[in-house]
Amino acid sequence: MAMDAHLTFVNEVIHPVEVQAAEEDYLLKWLSSRLGGAIQAPDLAPAGFVLLGGRLLPNMGKNAGQFMYENNSGARVTLYVTPTPDAAEMAFQFLELNGLEAFYWVDKDMSYALVGQVSKDALRGLAVEVYEQLI
Repeated sequence: MAMDAHLTFVNEVIHPVEVQAAEEDYLLKWLSSRLGGAIQAPDLAPAGFVLLGGRLLPNMGKNAGQFMYENNSGARVTLYVTPTPDAAEMAFQFLELNGLEAFYWVDKDMSYALVGQVSKDALRGLAVEVYEQLI
């Protein structure tokens, strides 16, 4: 789901996100209410990726949120967030599929997937940064 959502929106020029980063407070309140818990957009600017904004997505009859980030070179990564109240916590897992890479994990009733077409090491570093900001 996270990889499909990434591929669907990452190349969009005019509408890569539904709600722009300039409206981050609104975006976070809206996604929090739709996902049933407090949602944060991690700050990846120190790692060179700025928040473009986010969107609400369907997820097998439930809701998910997606945040999109971009660096100065135009590379984009997305953070997919979905409630998983009955799932056991899970450490970082790595998945590569058709040149697209993702680190995913479950923590505190939420599942996360950071997806991008950047190096595995760069994506791992970003995933660690996201995790540390969300705990």
